[in-house]
Amino acid sequence: MASSLQPDPWCFGNDAQRFFSLNQEQALEYGTLNEFGQGGPVGGSCYWVAKNKPRILVHDPCGGPPAWELMGLKVALPVWEQHWLHGTIARVGVLNTVTAQLTIFAPWFRVPHLLEFKGLYVKGVDSPVYNAKGFIDRAINTHKVCHFAKTLNYRATTPISVARA
Repeated sequence: MASSLQPDPWCFGNDAQRFFSLNQEQALEYGTLNEFGQGGPVGGSCYWVAKNKPRILVHDPCGGPPAWELMGLKVALPVWEQHWLHGTIARVGVLNTVTAQLTIFAPWFRVPHLLEFKGLYVKGVDSPVYNAKGFIDRAINTHKVCHFAKTLNYRATTPISVARA
């Protein structure tokens, strides 16, 4: 199944079309990618690159191809975190490129593969290789926010601390 969903969380590169907004004026770019575990998906530092703006660290680590909203004002991306009970988990983060804010939503996934971002809906597959389960997320504004909006600093390339909700 993974071959029909290329690029996927196990195999992707910064040159993939999915990393660029439709107007080609901004993109997400990953630093050095590493496996989360043997045979696991890959991830690394994720940067937002926009025309006439410095490269900005969005989150570390992120992993997997993003899904841009059609207007290019928002992008959904898989954000990986350490959970005290479950180990490494993934959540969906939405970067608003107008306000430079990252919002991370509470539902977590095994390995999210985001396919589409239309309006307020993110469509994707959870764990596309092993026991795949499709999901069409409810409107993102109805989900509980796990981490309240983090405003990205245009001058910094290090992440700003995230306020816990």
